[in-house]
Amino acid sequence: MRDPGDSIDVAYVTFDGFDPELKTATGALEALGLSVTAVPWDAPNVDWSRYRSAIVRSTWDYTARHAEFLTTVQHIGDLTVLANPAPVIAWNSRKHYLRDLAERGCPVVPTVWTTPGERLTPVELPGDWREVVVKPAVGIGGQHVLRTTDLDAACAYATSGAPMLVQPYLSGVDRAGEISLVYLGGTFSHAVRKHGYLAPEALRDGILAPEPGSDWSARSCRPDPDHFAAARHVLNSVPGAGSLLHARIDMIRDHSGQPRIVEVELIEPFLYLEYDDAAADRLARAVSSLLTRCRD
Repeated sequence: MRDPGDSIDVAYVTFDGFDPELKTATGALEALGLSVTAVPWDAPNVDWSRYRSAIVRSTWDYTARHAEFLTTVQHIGDLTVLANPAPVIAWNSRKHYLRDLAERGCPVVPTVWTTPGERLTPVELPGDWREVVVKPAVGIGGQHVLRTTDLDAACAYATSGAPMLVQPYLSGVDRAGEISLVYLGGTFSHAVRKHGYLAPEALRDGILAPEPGSDWSARSCRPDPDHFAAARHVLNSVPGAGSLLHARIDMIRDHSGQPRIVEVELIEPFLYLEYDDAAADRLARAVSSLLTRCRD
C-alpha cells in the first residue's frame, strides 16, 4: 500500500489479526488513486490528523475493550472524517439499538431485555418460546451466545452478568437461512444468503462452552421485496443514517414468514465483497464521494 509520508487519503481501521477483505478493499481504493494505510484501532501514538478519512472496517476485538474503543473512535472522529461516524458507532455498539428500532416500527426479532441481578423466570417469557437465544448486549460473532430449550438455564444466564437479551430461536433459519443485505454509500449493493448449521453453545456448570459442528456457507442472492422494505425502514430509522458509508442488515424469516431483523451491522461488518464483482469498487467510490463531500 502506498504511503506518501504526508497526508494520506484513507486510514483503513483494523485490528491485530487477519482481515480477509483488506487486500480487496484497499486494492479498490488504490485503483481510484486514493492512498490508503491499514492502521490497528489501538495502535499507540497514531497521528489520526494525518489521514483525510478513517474507515472502520475490521476492529473485531473491540467488544473486550468496549469503553476504550468508543473513546478511541471519538478521538479519531475529532481529528478526521470518520466513517461510520462516532455517534453511530456508539449507538450500534450495544444491542439496545434493536429496541430503538423496534420502537420505530422496524420488524425486529421479539426481545426480552435483562439487567444483571434482576429476576427472570420462564413464565415471564412469551408462552410460545420453546427454544431461545441469549446474547450479551455488547458482543460480536456469536461469542457468549447461549441457544437452549432449557428456559430455566436461559433465565439464569440472562441475569448472571452483563446486560443481556433473550429472543426466540427462529427455526426458519434452518430451512431458508439468514439473508444479509449490504448497503454502500446509502445504496443497496448486494446480498448473500447464509445456510448451514451454527452449533449452539451449552451451559455446563455455569460456564458457556461451544458445541462442535459449526458449518456455514454463503451464496449471492436477490432479496425479496419485503426484505428491501424492512431494510429501508431500518436505514431511515438509524440516527445519522444520511452519513453511513456502509451497513449490513441481517434478517431471518419468522414462523409466519415475515422477515425479522436479527442484526444491523454499522461498525465493522464483514461485507462479503468477494460475492459481487463490483462490490469493492462500490465501497471505494463511496469513500471517494465521502472525501469529495468533506472537501466541498
